[in-house]
Amino acid sequence: MSMTEQAARGVTHIVLGSTIQTLLRLIVVGILARHLTPAEFGIVSAALIVVSVIDLEGALGIAPALIQRKDLEPRHIETGQFLALVLAACFSGGIYFAAKPLSEALSIEQSFHALRALCLVIFFRTAVSVPEALLYRKMQFRKIAGAQVASYFIGYALVGVSLALSGLGYWSLVVAEIAQSLILSLIYISHNPLARPAYDRKAAKDLLGFGLGISAAKLVRQMTFSIDQTVIARLFGAVELGFYTRAQGATFRPINTLGSAIESVLFPMLAPVQRDTERIRGIFIRGMGVYFSIIAPIAASSAILSSEIVRLLLGPGWEKAAVLMRLLSTGLFFRTANRLCATMIKTRDRSGWMFLLQIEFALIVGLCVTFGSKYAVEGVALAISASFFIHFLCSVFLVFIDLGGGWQRLARLLWGAAPISIFPAFAGALAHSALVAANYDWRETLIFTALVICSLWAMMILFIPLRTLGPDGEWLLRSFSKFIPRSAPMSVLLRRRIARSEAAE
Repeated sequence: MSMTEQAARGVTHIVLGSTIQTLLRLIVVGILARHLTPAEFGIVSAALIVVSVIDLEGALGIAPALIQRKDLEPRHIETGQFLALVLAACFSGGIYFAAKPLSEALSIEQSFHALRALCLVIFFRTAVSVPEALLYRKMQFRKIAGAQVASYFIGYALVGVSLALSGLGYWSLVVAEIAQSLILSLIYISHNPLARPAYDRKAAKDLLGFGLGISAAKLVRQMTFSIDQTVIARLFGAVELGFYTRAQGATFRPINTLGSAIESVLFPMLAPVQRDTERIRGIFIRGMGVYFSIIAPIAASSAILSSEIVRLLLGPGWEKAAVLMRLLSTGLFFRTANRLCATMIKTRDRSGWMFLLQIEFALIVGLCVTFGSKYAVEGVALAISASFFIHFLCSVFLVFIDLGGGWQRLARLLWGAAPISIFPAFAGALAHSALVAANYDWRETLIFTALVICSLWAMMILFIPLRTLGPDGEWLLRSFSKFIPRSAPMSVLLRRRIARSEAAE
Protein backbone atom coordinates (compact mmCIF):
# COMPACT_ATOMS: atom_id res chain seq x y z
CA MET A 1 0.00 0.00 0.00
CA SER A 2 1.45 3.40 -1.00
CA MET A 3 1.93 6.27 1.44
CA THR A 4 -0.92 8.20 -0.17
CA GLU A 5 -3.29 5.25 0.21
CA GLN A 6 -2.21 4.72 3.81
CA ALA A 7 -2.76 8.40 4.54
CA ALA A 8 -6.16 8.34 2.84
CA ARG A 9 -7.23 5.27 4.81
CA GLY A 10 -5.91 6.72 8.06
CA VAL A 11 -7.60 10.06 7.51
CA THR A 12 -10.81 8.27 6.55
CA HIS A 13 -10.90 6.35 9.86
CA ILE A 14 -10.05 9.40 11.94
CA VAL A 15 -12.39 11.70 10.03
CA LEU A 16 -15.24 9.19 10.24
CA GLY A 17 -14.79 8.88 13.99
CA SER A 18 -14.35 12.64 14.34
CA THR A 19 -17.45 13.28 12.23
CA ILE A 20 -19.53 11.00 14.43
CA GLN A 21 -18.11 12.70 17.52
CA THR A 22 -18.80 16.14 16.05
CA LEU A 23 -22.40 15.23 15.29
CA LEU A 24 -22.77 13.89 18.82
CA ARG A 25 -21.22 17.08 20.17
CA LEU A 26 -23.64 19.23 18.20
CA ILE A 27 -26.59 17.32 19.63
CA VAL A 28 -25.18 17.32 23.17
CA VAL A 29 -24.25 21.02 23.14
CA GLY A 30 -27.70 21.81 21.75
CA ILE A 31 -29.31 20.04 24.71
CA LEU A 32 -26.93 21.54 27.26
CA ALA A 33 -27.34 25.08 25.88
CA ARG A 34 -31.07 24.82 26.47
CA HIS A 35 -30.59 23.81 30.14
CA LEU A 36 -27.50 25.78 31.15
CA THR A 37 -26.89 29.52 31.11
CA PRO A 38 -24.02 31.34 29.34
CA ALA A 39 -22.59 32.12 32.81
CA GLU A 40 -22.43 28.39 33.69
CA PHE A 41 -20.62 27.65 30.44
CA GLY A 42 -18.30 30.55 31.23
CA ILE A 43 -17.39 29.20 34.68
CA VAL A 44 -16.28 25.84 33.27
CA SER A 45 -14.60 27.47 30.29
CA ALA A 46 -12.49 29.53 32.69
CA ALA A 47 -11.31 26.34 34.44
CA LEU A 48 -10.64 24.63 31.12
CA ILE A 49 -8.30 27.47 30.13
CA VAL A 50 -5.86 26.14 32.72
CA VAL A 51 -6.49 22.48 31.84
CA SER A 52 -5.83 23.09 28.13
CA VAL A 53 -2.45 24.67 28.91
CA ILE A 54 -1.26 21.77 31.10
CA ASP A 55 -1.16 19.21 28.31
CA LEU A 56 2.38 20.01 27.17
CA GLU A 57 2.15 17.78 24.09
CA GLY A 58 1.74 14.52 25.97
CA ALA A 59 3.89 15.17 29.07
CA LEU A 60 6.84 17.32 28.01
CA GLY A 61 6.75 16.05 24.45
CA ILE A 62 7.21 12.39 25.34
CA ALA A 63 4.34 11.26 23.10
CA PRO A 64 5.53 12.93 19.86
CA ALA A 65 9.10 11.83 20.67
CA LEU A 66 7.94 8.20 20.80
CA ILE A 67 6.06 8.59 17.51
CA GLN A 68 8.88 10.39 15.73
CA ARG A 69 11.80 8.20 16.87
CA LYS A 70 13.01 5.81 14.15
CA ASP A 71 14.59 3.19 16.45
CA LEU A 72 12.25 2.72 19.38
CA GLU A 73 13.50 0.36 22.09
CA PRO A 74 11.70 -1.01 25.18
CA ARG A 75 13.78 1.23 27.43
CA HIS A 76 12.36 4.29 25.65
CA ILE A 77 8.79 3.10 26.29
CA GLU A 78 9.48 2.23 29.94
CA THR A 79 11.26 5.51 30.59
CA GLY A 80 8.50 7.42 28.82
CA GLN A 81 5.90 5.75 31.03
CA PHE A 82 7.90 6.56 34.17
CA LEU A 83 8.18 10.21 33.19
CA ALA A 84 4.50 10.38 32.23
CA LEU A 85 3.34 9.09 35.63
CA VAL A 86 5.65 11.43 37.55
CA LEU A 87 4.56 14.41 35.52
CA ALA A 88 0.89 13.46 35.81
CA ALA A 89 1.17 13.58 39.60
CA CYS A 90 3.15 16.85 39.55
CA PHE A 91 0.89 18.67 37.09
CA SER A 92 -2.43 17.65 38.65
CA GLY A 93 -1.20 18.20 42.20
CA GLY A 94 0.27 21.58 41.40
CA ILE A 95 -2.93 22.83 39.78
CA TYR A 96 -5.03 21.48 42.67
CA PHE A 97 -3.15 23.56 45.23
CA ALA A 98 -2.93 26.60 42.92
CA ALA A 99 -6.63 26.54 42.00
CA LYS A 100 -7.59 29.44 44.28
CA PRO A 101 -5.10 32.04 42.98
CA LEU A 102 -5.67 30.88 39.41
CA SER A 103 -9.44 31.38 39.65
CA GLU A 104 -8.88 34.80 41.22
CA ALA A 105 -6.48 35.72 38.40
CA LEU A 106 -9.23 34.90 35.90
CA SER A 107 -11.67 37.08 37.88
CA ILE A 108 -14.17 34.21 37.92
CA GLU A 109 -13.85 32.86 41.44
CA GLN A 110 -16.70 30.38 40.93
CA SER A 111 -14.31 28.36 38.74
CA PHE A 112 -12.24 27.41 41.83
CA HIS A 113 -14.13 24.19 42.63
CA ALA A 114 -14.43 23.25 38.95
CA LEU A 115 -10.69 23.64 38.47
CA ARG A 116 -9.86 21.43 41.44
CA ALA A 117 -12.12 18.68 40.13
CA LEU A 118 -10.69 18.96 36.62
CA CYS A 119 -7.22 18.14 37.93
CA LEU A 120 -8.31 14.53 37.40
CA VAL A 121 -8.50 15.25 33.67
CA ILE A 122 -4.90 16.48 33.69
CA PHE A 123 -3.80 13.31 35.50
CA PHE A 124 -5.60 10.91 33.16
CA ARG A 125 -4.44 12.63 29.95
CA THR A 126 -0.81 12.76 31.03
CA ALA A 127 -0.60 9.27 32.56
CA VAL A 128 -1.81 7.49 29.41
CA SER A 129 0.09 9.60 26.87
CA VAL A 130 2.48 6.69 26.17
CA PRO A 131 -0.21 4.07 25.26
CA GLU A 132 -1.88 6.70 23.09
CA ALA A 133 1.40 7.53 21.33
CA LEU A 134 2.04 3.86 20.59
CA LEU A 135 -1.36 3.57 18.92
CA TYR A 136 -0.47 6.49 16.65
CA ARG A 137 2.96 5.05 15.95
CA LYS A 138 1.39 1.75 14.89
CA MET A 139 -1.12 3.72 12.78
CA GLN A 140 -4.06 2.03 14.48
CA PHE A 141 -6.35 4.88 13.56
CA ARG A 142 -9.53 2.83 13.67
CA LYS A 143 -8.98 2.03 17.35
CA ILE A 144 -8.16 5.64 18.12
CA ALA A 145 -11.31 6.87 16.39
CA GLY A 146 -13.45 4.28 18.17
CA ALA A 147 -11.99 5.24 21.55
CA GLN A 148 -12.68 8.93 21.00
CA VAL A 149 -16.28 8.37 19.94
CA ALA A 150 -17.04 5.92 22.77
CA SER A 151 -15.51 8.13 25.46
CA TYR A 152 -17.39 11.23 24.30
CA PHE A 153 -20.67 9.34 24.06
CA ILE A 154 -20.38 7.98 27.60
CA GLY A 155 -18.89 11.11 29.12
CA TYR A 156 -21.10 13.78 27.62
CA ALA A 157 -24.10 12.19 25.87
CA LEU A 158 -24.90 9.91 28.82
CA VAL A 159 -23.34 11.39 31.96
CA GLY A 160 -23.27 15.11 31.09
CA VAL A 161 -26.77 15.36 29.62
CA SER A 162 -28.29 13.28 32.44
CA LEU A 163 -26.78 15.55 35.07
CA ALA A 164 -27.84 18.71 33.22
CA LEU A 165 -31.43 17.46 33.00
CA SER A 166 -31.25 16.76 36.74
CA GLY A 167 -30.44 20.40 37.41
CA LEU A 168 -26.79 20.15 38.45
CA GLY A 169 -25.81 23.25 36.50
CA TYR A 170 -22.16 23.69 35.58
CA TRP A 171 -21.18 20.55 37.51
CA SER A 172 -22.75 18.51 34.72
CA LEU A 173 -20.02 19.85 32.39
CA VAL A 174 -17.27 19.19 34.94
CA VAL A 175 -18.28 15.59 35.61
CA ALA A 176 -18.78 14.94 31.88
CA GLU A 177 -15.22 16.13 31.14
CA ILE A 178 -13.80 13.87 33.86
CA ALA A 179 -15.85 10.88 32.73
CA GLN A 180 -14.76 11.31 29.11
CA SER A 181 -11.08 11.45 30.07
CA LEU A 182 -11.39 8.41 32.32
CA ILE A 183 -13.14 6.28 29.69
CA LEU A 184 -10.68 7.33 26.99
CA SER A 185 -7.74 6.42 29.25
CA LEU A 186 -9.18 2.99 30.04
CA ILE A 187 -9.76 2.22 26.36
CA TYR A 188 -6.19 3.25 25.44
CA ILE A 189 -4.83 1.05 28.22
CA SER A 190 -6.93 -1.89 27.02
CA HIS A 191 -5.27 -1.60 23.58
CA ASN A 192 -1.78 -0.88 24.92
CA PRO A 193 -1.31 -1.78 28.60
CA LEU A 194 0.82 0.58 30.64
CA ALA A 195 4.50 -0.34 30.34
CA ARG A 196 6.55 -1.17 33.42
CA PRO A 197 7.81 2.20 34.61
CA ALA A 198 11.62 2.33 34.62
CA TYR A 199 14.11 5.15 34.32
CA ASP A 200 16.99 5.05 31.87
CA ARG A 201 19.07 8.20 31.74
CA LYS A 202 20.11 7.86 28.08
CA ALA A 203 16.55 7.01 26.99
CA ALA A 204 15.23 10.02 28.89
CA LYS A 205 17.78 12.22 27.14
CA ASP A 206 16.73 10.80 23.75
CA LEU A 207 13.06 11.50 24.41
CA LEU A 208 13.39 14.88 26.08
CA GLY A 209 15.95 16.11 23.56
CA PHE A 210 13.19 16.12 20.95
CA GLY A 211 10.21 16.44 23.25
CA LEU A 212 11.19 19.49 25.30
CA GLY A 213 11.28 21.76 22.25
CA ILE A 214 7.93 20.45 21.05
CA SER A 215 6.52 20.78 24.56
CA ALA A 216 7.77 24.34 24.95
CA ALA A 217 6.17 25.25 21.63
CA LYS A 218 2.91 23.55 22.68
CA LEU A 219 2.91 25.37 26.02
CA VAL A 220 3.35 28.73 24.31
CA ARG A 221 0.72 27.79 21.71
CA GLN A 222 -1.85 26.77 24.30
CA MET A 223 -1.19 29.89 26.35
CA THR A 224 -1.55 31.92 23.18
CA PHE A 225 -4.85 30.28 22.31
CA SER A 226 -6.02 31.13 25.82
CA ILE A 227 -5.17 34.83 25.66
CA ASP A 228 -8.52 35.83 24.17
CA GLN A 229 -10.55 33.82 26.68
CA THR A 230 -8.42 35.05 29.58
CA VAL A 231 -8.87 38.68 28.54
CA ILE A 232 -12.63 38.21 28.14
CA ALA A 233 -12.88 36.49 31.53
CA ARG A 234 -10.98 39.27 33.29
CA LEU A 235 -12.57 42.24 31.53
CA PHE A 236 -16.09 41.11 30.67
CA GLY A 237 -16.99 38.23 33.05
CA ALA A 238 -18.42 34.71 32.87
CA VAL A 239 -21.51 35.57 30.79
CA GLU A 240 -19.53 37.10 27.93
CA LEU A 241 -17.01 34.24 28.16
CA GLY A 242 -19.88 31.79 27.82
CA PHE A 243 -21.11 33.47 24.62
CA TYR A 244 -17.59 33.63 23.23
CA THR A 245 -16.67 29.99 23.93
CA ARG A 246 -19.93 28.73 22.43
CA ALA A 247 -19.24 30.82 19.32
CA GLN A 248 -15.72 29.38 19.19
CA GLY A 249 -17.09 25.87 19.54
CA ALA A 250 -19.59 26.34 16.73
CA THR A 251 -16.94 27.91 14.49
CA PHE A 252 -13.76 25.99 15.18
CA ARG A 253 -14.74 22.64 16.68
CA PRO A 254 -15.95 20.85 13.51
CA ILE A 255 -13.07 22.06 11.34
CA ASN A 256 -10.52 21.51 14.11
CA THR A 257 -11.66 17.91 14.10
CA LEU A 258 -10.63 17.59 10.44
CA GLY A 259 -7.37 19.43 11.08
CA SER A 260 -6.51 17.20 14.04
CA ALA A 261 -7.34 14.11 12.00
CA ILE A 262 -5.03 15.09 9.16
CA GLU A 263 -2.26 16.14 11.55
CA SER A 264 -2.48 12.94 13.60
CA VAL A 265 -2.15 10.84 10.43
CA LEU A 266 0.47 12.94 8.64
CA PHE A 267 2.97 13.18 11.51
CA PRO A 268 3.61 9.42 11.96
CA MET A 269 3.37 8.90 8.18
CA LEU A 270 5.97 11.55 7.33
CA ALA A 271 8.44 10.80 10.12
CA PRO A 272 10.27 8.07 8.09
CA VAL A 273 10.79 10.43 5.09
CA GLN A 274 11.53 13.59 7.06
CA ARG A 275 14.87 14.15 5.27
CA ASP A 276 13.42 13.87 1.76
CA THR A 277 13.04 17.62 1.23
CA GLU A 278 11.53 17.45 -2.25
CA ARG A 279 8.91 14.95 -1.19
CA ILE A 280 7.97 16.93 1.93
CA ARG A 281 7.73 20.12 -0.16
CA GLY A 282 5.32 18.45 -2.59
CA ILE A 283 3.17 17.10 0.24
CA PHE A 284 3.00 20.52 1.89
CA ILE A 285 2.05 22.41 -1.27
CA ARG A 286 -0.53 19.88 -2.35
CA GLY A 287 -1.89 19.60 1.18
CA MET A 288 -2.35 23.36 1.26
CA GLY A 289 -4.28 23.09 -1.99
CA VAL A 290 -6.62 20.52 -0.45
CA TYR A 291 -7.10 22.73 2.62
CA PHE A 292 -7.88 25.75 0.46
CA SER A 293 -10.38 23.85 -1.69
CA ILE A 294 -12.26 22.36 1.28
CA ILE A 295 -11.86 24.60 4.30
CA ALA A 296 -12.17 28.03 2.68
CA PRO A 297 -15.76 27.30 1.46
CA ILE A 298 -16.61 25.91 4.92
CA ALA A 299 -15.28 29.09 6.55
CA ALA A 300 -17.34 31.26 4.20
CA SER A 301 -20.44 29.14 4.84
CA SER A 302 -19.91 29.47 8.58
CA ALA A 303 -19.87 33.25 8.31
CA ILE A 304 -22.86 33.43 5.95
CA LEU A 305 -25.05 31.09 8.01
CA SER A 306 -23.87 32.06 11.50
CA SER A 307 -27.30 33.23 12.71
CA GLU A 308 -29.06 30.10 11.47
CA ILE A 309 -26.34 27.75 12.79
CA VAL A 310 -26.46 29.27 16.28
CA ARG A 311 -30.25 29.16 16.27
CA LEU A 312 -30.13 25.48 15.33
CA LEU A 313 -27.34 24.45 17.71
CA LEU A 314 -27.94 26.57 20.78
CA GLY A 315 -31.54 27.72 20.52
CA PRO A 316 -33.00 31.14 21.40
CA GLY A 317 -31.14 33.48 23.71
CA TRP A 318 -27.73 32.96 22.11
CA GLU A 319 -27.96 35.61 19.37
CA LYS A 320 -24.77 37.33 20.48
CA ALA A 321 -22.85 34.11 19.79
CA ALA A 322 -23.93 34.40 16.12
CA VAL A 323 -22.26 37.80 15.77
CA LEU A 324 -19.06 36.45 17.33
CA MET A 325 -19.19 33.37 15.12
CA ARG A 326 -19.34 35.54 12.00
CA LEU A 327 -16.23 37.45 13.07
CA LEU A 328 -14.32 34.32 14.07
CA SER A 329 -15.13 32.62 10.76
CA THR A 330 -12.97 35.11 8.86
CA GLY A 331 -9.88 33.49 10.38
CA LEU A 332 -11.04 29.87 10.18
CA PHE A 333 -9.05 28.86 7.10
CA PHE A 334 -5.83 30.43 8.38
CA ARG A 335 -6.20 28.80 11.80
CA THR A 336 -6.57 25.36 10.23
CA ALA A 337 -3.84 25.83 7.63
CA ASN A 338 -1.43 26.81 10.40
CA ARG A 339 -1.73 23.26 11.70
CA LEU A 340 -0.39 21.89 8.45
CA CYS A 341 2.58 24.27 8.69
CA ALA A 342 3.23 23.16 12.27
CA THR A 343 3.07 19.49 11.26
CA MET A 344 5.68 20.04 8.56
CA ILE A 345 8.03 21.85 10.92
CA LYS A 346 7.55 19.19 13.59
CA THR A 347 8.12 16.39 11.08
CA ARG A 348 11.42 17.97 10.07
CA ASP A 349 12.55 17.90 13.71
CA ARG A 350 12.73 21.71 13.91
CA SER A 351 11.55 21.89 17.52
CA GLY A 352 13.49 25.12 18.14
CA TRP A 353 11.84 26.70 15.12
CA MET A 354 8.42 25.71 16.44
CA PHE A 355 9.17 27.39 19.72
CA LEU A 356 10.26 30.62 18.02
CA LEU A 357 7.18 30.50 15.78
CA GLN A 358 4.93 30.18 18.81
CA ILE A 359 6.65 33.12 20.48
CA GLU A 360 5.92 35.15 17.35
CA PHE A 361 2.29 34.01 17.44
CA ALA A 362 1.95 34.89 21.12
CA LEU A 363 3.25 38.40 20.48
CA ILE A 364 0.88 38.90 17.54
CA VAL A 365 -2.15 37.61 19.46
CA GLY A 366 -1.25 39.67 22.51
CA LEU A 367 -0.97 42.87 20.48
CA CYS A 368 -4.12 42.20 18.43
CA VAL A 369 -6.25 41.24 21.44
CA THR A 370 -5.01 44.18 23.48
CA PHE A 371 -6.13 46.51 20.72
CA GLY A 372 -9.35 44.60 19.99
CA SER A 373 -10.45 44.48 23.65
CA LYS A 374 -11.11 48.22 23.46
CA TYR A 375 -14.09 47.34 21.26
CA ALA A 376 -15.71 44.78 23.59
CA VAL A 377 -15.93 41.04 22.92
CA GLU A 378 -16.59 41.62 19.21
CA GLY A 379 -13.27 43.41 18.93
CA VAL A 380 -11.47 40.47 20.52
CA ALA A 381 -13.07 38.04 18.04
CA LEU A 382 -11.98 40.12 15.03
CA ALA A 383 -8.50 40.55 16.53
CA ILE A 384 -8.09 36.78 16.82
CA SER A 385 -8.97 36.30 13.15
CA ALA A 386 -6.43 38.95 12.14
CA SER A 387 -3.73 37.27 14.23
CA PHE A 388 -4.38 33.91 12.53
CA PHE A 389 -3.82 35.53 9.13
CA ILE A 390 -0.53 37.18 10.14
CA HIS A 391 0.70 33.97 11.76
CA PHE A 392 -0.20 31.99 8.64
CA LEU A 393 2.04 34.19 6.49
CA CYS A 394 4.92 33.81 8.95
CA SER A 395 4.45 30.02 9.16
CA VAL A 396 4.44 29.48 5.39
CA PHE A 397 7.51 31.70 5.06
CA LEU A 398 9.37 29.61 7.66
CA VAL A 399 8.35 26.31 6.06
CA PHE A 400 9.67 27.43 2.67
CA ILE A 401 12.92 28.63 4.22
CA ASP A 402 13.38 25.13 5.62
CA LEU A 403 12.36 23.43 2.36
CA GLY A 404 14.34 25.71 0.07
CA GLY A 405 11.50 27.49 -1.68
CA GLY A 406 8.19 26.63 -3.33
CA TRP A 407 6.28 29.93 -3.29
CA GLN A 408 5.57 30.00 -7.01
CA ARG A 409 4.27 26.45 -7.14
CA LEU A 410 2.02 27.11 -4.13
CA ALA A 411 0.71 30.35 -5.64
CA ARG A 412 -0.13 28.60 -8.94
CA LEU A 413 -2.04 25.84 -7.16
CA LEU A 414 -4.00 28.23 -4.92
CA TRP A 415 -4.80 30.51 -7.86
CA GLY A 416 -6.06 27.54 -9.86
CA ALA A 417 -8.17 26.25 -6.96
CA ALA A 418 -9.61 29.70 -6.19
CA PRO A 419 -12.83 29.12 -8.22
CA ILE A 420 -13.55 25.99 -6.16
CA SER A 421 -13.27 28.01 -2.96
CA ILE A 422 -14.70 31.39 -3.92
CA PHE A 423 -17.51 30.85 -6.42
CA PRO A 424 -19.75 28.59 -4.23
CA ALA A 425 -19.35 30.96 -1.27
CA PHE A 426 -20.20 34.01 -3.37
CA ALA A 427 -23.32 32.34 -4.78
CA GLY A 428 -24.28 31.19 -1.27
CA ALA A 429 -24.01 34.74 0.08
CA LEU A 430 -26.29 36.04 -2.69
CA ALA A 431 -28.83 33.27 -2.08
CA HIS A 432 -28.79 33.88 1.68
CA SER A 433 -29.30 37.64 1.28
CA ALA A 434 -32.23 37.08 -1.07
CA LEU A 435 -33.91 34.60 1.29
CA VAL A 436 -33.48 36.86 4.32
CA ALA A 437 -34.85 39.85 2.37
CA ALA A 438 -37.87 37.74 1.37
CA ASN A 439 -38.50 36.86 5.06
CA TYR A 440 -38.11 33.11 4.64
CA ASP A 441 -38.07 30.98 7.78
CA TRP A 442 -34.56 30.53 9.22
CA ARG A 443 -34.74 26.74 8.67
CA GLU A 444 -35.57 27.14 5.00
CA THR A 445 -32.82 29.74 4.66
CA LEU A 446 -30.27 27.42 6.25
CA ILE A 447 -31.17 24.40 4.14
CA PHE A 448 -31.45 26.19 0.79
CA THR A 449 -28.25 28.22 1.22
CA ALA A 450 -26.30 25.12 2.27
CA LEU A 451 -27.63 23.24 -0.77
CA VAL A 452 -26.54 26.06 -3.09
CA ILE A 453 -23.01 26.11 -1.66
CA CYS A 454 -22.57 22.31 -1.60
CA SER A 455 -24.02 21.80 -5.08
CA LEU A 456 -21.86 24.47 -6.67
CA TRP A 457 -18.76 23.21 -4.86
CA ALA A 458 -19.35 19.68 -6.20
CA MET A 459 -19.98 21.03 -9.71
CA MET A 460 -16.74 23.01 -9.63
CA ILE A 461 -14.79 19.89 -8.58
CA LEU A 462 -16.38 17.86 -11.35
CA PHE A 463 -16.19 20.34 -14.20
CA ILE A 464 -13.37 22.84 -13.57
CA PRO A 465 -10.81 22.57 -16.42
CA LEU A 466 -7.63 20.76 -15.41
CA ARG A 467 -5.51 23.46 -17.03
CA THR A 468 -7.04 25.96 -14.58
CA LEU A 469 -5.76 23.93 -11.63
CA GLY A 470 -2.25 23.74 -13.05
CA PRO A 471 0.31 20.90 -12.85
CA ASP A 472 -1.02 19.64 -9.50
CA GLY A 473 -4.65 19.75 -10.58
CA GLU A 474 -5.00 16.09 -11.50
CA TRP A 475 -3.46 15.09 -8.18
CA LEU A 476 -5.94 17.35 -6.40
CA LEU A 477 -8.89 15.66 -8.11
CA ARG A 478 -7.42 12.22 -7.46
CA SER A 479 -7.09 13.10 -3.77
CA PHE A 480 -10.76 14.09 -3.56
CA SER A 481 -11.74 10.77 -5.15
CA LYS A 482 -9.79 8.83 -2.49
CA PHE A 483 -11.64 10.47 0.40
CA ILE A 484 -15.11 9.96 -1.09
CA PRO A 485 -16.71 6.48 -0.82
CA ARG A 486 -16.11 4.65 -4.10
CA SER A 487 -19.81 3.90 -4.53
CA ALA A 488 -20.77 7.59 -4.29
CA PRO A 489 -21.79 9.15 -7.64
CA MET A 490 -19.30 12.01 -7.22
CA SER A 491 -16.42 9.56 -6.73
CA VAL A 492 -17.45 7.58 -9.84
CA LEU A 493 -17.60 10.73 -11.97
CA LEU A 494 -14.24 11.92 -10.66
CA ARG A 495 -12.52 8.61 -11.46
CA ARG A 496 -13.98 8.62 -14.99
CA ARG A 497 -12.76 12.15 -15.52
CA ILE A 498 -9.25 11.31 -14.28
CA ALA A 499 -9.19 8.23 -16.54
CA ARG A 500 -10.17 10.37 -19.54
CA SER A 501 -7.41 12.87 -18.81
CA GLU A 502 -4.83 10.07 -18.56
CA ALA A 503 -6.03 8.59 -21.85
CA ALA A 504 -5.76 11.98 -23.54
CA GLU A 505 -2.14 12.25 -22.46
